[in-house]
Amino acid sequence: MIKLRGTSKTPHLVLDSNFSAVTVLSKCSRSPATLRFCRLVSTKNFFVNFLKLFFRGTLRQFLWFGLPFLGLLASPLGARQLNLGNLLSNIPAETVEKLKSEGTVLRYDRKHIGMALAPNHSSLESIKRQYQRLEPNVLSEGLYLIPYPKGVHDIDLNLYNITRRVSKITEVTYQSDKKKAVVPLFDKVYRIQDVQNRRRLEDEIVDSIPMHDRIFMYMKEVVLGSGFYETQYVYDGESLGFFVNNVSVLRPLIKVADKNNLAMNILIFAVEEGYLVYGFCAVNMANMDFISRMMDVYSAFYKRMYAMVVWVENSLHGTDKQPVYGKELDY
Repeated sequence: MIKLRGTSKTPHLVLDSNFSAVTVLSKCSRSPATLRFCRLVSTKNFFVNFLKLFFRGTLRQFLWFGLPFLGLLASPLGARQLNLGNLLSNIPAETVEKLKSEGTVLRYDRKHIGMALAPNHSSLESIKRQYQRLEPNVLSEGLYLIPYPKGVHDIDLNLYNITRRVSKITEVTYQSDKKKAVVPLFDKVYRIQDVQNRRRLEDEIVDSIPMHDRIFMYMKEVVLGSGFYETQYVYDGESLGFFVNNVSVLRPLIKVADKNNLAMNILIFAVEEGYLVYGFCAVNMANMDFISRMMDVYSAFYKRMYAMVVWVENSLHGTDKQPVYGKELDY
């Protein structure tokens, strides 16, 4: 599937692999001229309408729609690989080199300076706003490089659908400090309609990547216990993000977090070196002082986020890689 991205006043177009069945997304403006344009390019006979635009349309319409499409044909099927150096231009050079050599860097925000590993990309703006709204007292983040599967060099449908197979999250493992071993993180995970209608649903797999979608999940975690979560999926043609938020109070024995006070976000970019993954877990914890005396809360939440990243990598490659924790950065 291929996207032609517009602006707030122009359509966002989605083309299937046959360059037909064009869908004009909801960001299309409501002006009469634009609506006529939307109807024209929304029909199945895409190339006929393209020629109509060329011969009947205004120069502005053709430049608006035609030139981006011609540029698309000149590119490898619209794949948008980004430059790793540009994405990480705001991160210390030694951290970038560590990432390239080891494949992983991690950071605990013990000094409360905020997000320091976030890539330089517009898709991070919503995460930054979420961080400000949440006012977390715990933040852990990491960067990862995951090799592409054979024959893949961009964000594809298989990767997207891996993240939607939520029942498979029971395969996620993490390093348990208590048991001194790698153990399953979840006892049970499944999709539900919403918090009011909690009937178990089958995983929902899609045929093309939407720009935005969301699902609700029930998750029974080995430490945090049972809870309900919302996962939002956002795809902009350059990055794929899935953002998990608790929509119920987390209270295994004592309250850990009120609802909407835990955010676990994973953002994936296609770069020449493979998939660049940014992981972020932020929590406005209840009973922070008491819980901190029993465990390193930064490490505990980092391990949960990193376990999800490793699960995605294993699902992509059919491997059984175990989580490996390096030394945290000192800033």
